[in-house]
Amino acid sequence: MEAREGLGRVGVATMGNSGYQAVNLAYLLGAKRIVMLGFDMMDRGGEHHFHGNHRGATLTNPNARLYRRWIDGFEKMHRLLKEEGAELINCSRRTALTIPRAPLCSVI
Repeated sequence: MEAREGLGRVGVATMGNSGYQAVNLAYLLGAKRIVMLGFDMMDRGGEHHFHGNHRGATLTNPNARLYRRWIDGFEKMHRLLKEEGAELINCSRRTALTIPRAPLCSVI
């Protein structure tokens, strides 16, 4: 781990979000075009994960403040990747992310 947020250039920045870490890892592995799927970043009728909410004391579910933090983090990641000559494209069907979007069929 290099940093909590931003773009890790030596190690992975975490942002507390596995998708964020995956994007950073793709960059570290040399990807110049990173396509995101399933990054909704919003509450969907009380559900926060495709597999349902976490239950129990050790795992928590996101709230509006955390979603906002992640969205801001992805916006920053997008800008930093662009500066590095890498493209980040959000192909999620439903999303609160504000980075550039495209239908999946247009990027494959």
